Amino acid sequence: MERGLIYFSIMSLLLSPLSPALVMGGEIIEPEKPKVIQVKPPSGFIPFDKFKYLTEGMSEAEVLSRFGPPTKEVKDEIEVEGYFTRKGSIKREVLVKRYYYIGDPELGERTTIIHFKNGIVYKIERIFPSTW
Repeated sequence: MERGLIYFSIMSLLLSPLSPALVMGGEIIEPEKPKVIQVKPPSGFIPFDKFKYLTEGMSEAEVLSRFGPPTKEVKDEIEVEGYFTRKGSIKREVLVKRYYYIGDPELGERTTIIHFKNGIVYKIERIFPSTW
């Protein structure tokens, strides 16, 4: 019995303090790894009470202050607009972004997509969850 205790103490000294392995009777037993639970992203649903105040022409800062950060953001798309004049052609680059406020379809929440051009809302989409 004393020999097993000495063996246990020597093995415990040899094992790294970072190693979660246990030594039982000369066997190394690894603890079970915790199961990873997939967490759904938080719902970015905008209720109608707030959605009715969303209008074209609002700034990006105003949208963020009223509705919070989006569930998903697609940015850095550059749209080039150009036209010709008597003096030559004029080209403008416009930064386009989209904010997605994704609702939970299981709860019947709608998804709102807000399109920005140079930091100003120019298009608003409201998508209803499928019912089939």
